[in-house]
Amino acid sequence: MVLVEGGSLMMGDVFGDGKARQPETPVHEVVVDSFYIARHEVTFGQFREFAEATAYRTSAEKREGAYSQSPFETHWKLLGFKQADNEPVLQMSWNDAAHYCNWLSRKEGLPPAYDEKSGALLDAEGRATTNVRKVKGYRLPTEAEWEFAARERGRKVRLGNGKDVARSSEINFDASSAKYAYAEKGLSPYAGALFHVKCGSGL
Repeated sequence: MVLVEGGSLMMGDVFGDGKARQPETPVHEVVVDSFYIARHEVTFGQFREFAEATAYRTSAEKREGAYSQSPFETHWKLLGFKQADNEPVLQMSWNDAAHYCNWLSRKEGLPPAYDEKSGALLDAEGRATTNVRKVKGYRLPTEAEWEFAARERGRKVRLGNGKDVARSSEINFDASSAKYAYAEKGLSPYAGALFHVKCGSGL
């Protein structure tokens, strides 16, 4: 985990691209408290430890939702390529991430951050809350926290590699074609790997 010192950022269509599927306007300032975030995504090995310790089955394994890589149904243990323990775990749903975060919290003596039935955030006493400042266990970062960290404390930059151009050597995306704006065509060892888990915690 690394500490991200709080601050403010402008969220929305800061580049004025417009005409997106979901226009991100108006651009607005958001203040973010200091928080901790994992330096890397949760790995295959870390998630396997959780799944083996709890006999957990993911949403994709239970066929709850659409977590497939066409044309074959798949899940984190049934991919079209071999994964090393230090690579990001794939094919995760929000529920999978919440269960993993709760397990990690309990393992480290922290109160769980989520009600696993309702999905509500929980404060240190186990009461439902919408205030992330009251959550003491591991949780997913908020949209603002994630963007603040990915944009190097809110710097005006398009992508999480700190640049305005995506390269497959720096970002995990399907770079096999030039169909994306602001992306260079390149190798795609994990094409379609869209569902990663990244846990964080407030202070």
